[in-house]
Amino acid sequence: MYRQQPAPHLVPEFDPPLHHRIDHKVRLLRGVLHEGTANLSEVAVGLAGMVVGLRSLPGDRSRVEPSLDNEYRYTHAIWFAAAPAIWSTPPRVERQGAVLRAVTGTVFLGGLARSLSWWRTGRPHPVFVGATALELGIPALALWQHRVATRARDHAPAE
Repeated sequence: MYRQQPAPHLVPEFDPPLHHRIDHKVRLLRGVLHEGTANLSEVAVGLAGMVVGLRSLPGDRSRVEPSLDNEYRYTHAIWFAAAPAIWSTPPRVERQGAVLRAVTGTVFLGGLARSLSWWRTGRPHPVFVGATALELGIPALALWQHRVATRARDHAPAE
């Protein structure tokens, strides 16, 4: 049986309210942060670097000096300590801009330091090339968080 469709101008378009679209963006950002951090990688990498030291590195470790091992373990302690700060952001991501900017800024600076090392001493192992790419791209999360927080704040219901 043929059903006649109403005229297009009489059919209301589905357009979710703005606060629903903002809520969706907040949930999406929370999910990205949660999935990217909940796998314990920061803690695992930090702990391995602190406890095992340079033996956790891929590639040739035949020319290890005590100062290098010392510095390596120190930087991994920072990764280990930063993990709780990263994990604290997803539940309140629209209000955790300062924490997220501090952590992503620190990671970005680490990527710049790796880039300087690459330029001065040569290409590192592929694992570290990948880490450098991730670290240099992480400011995108802080920018995304800022955009989501601004929209959520601008469209929050009046109290």
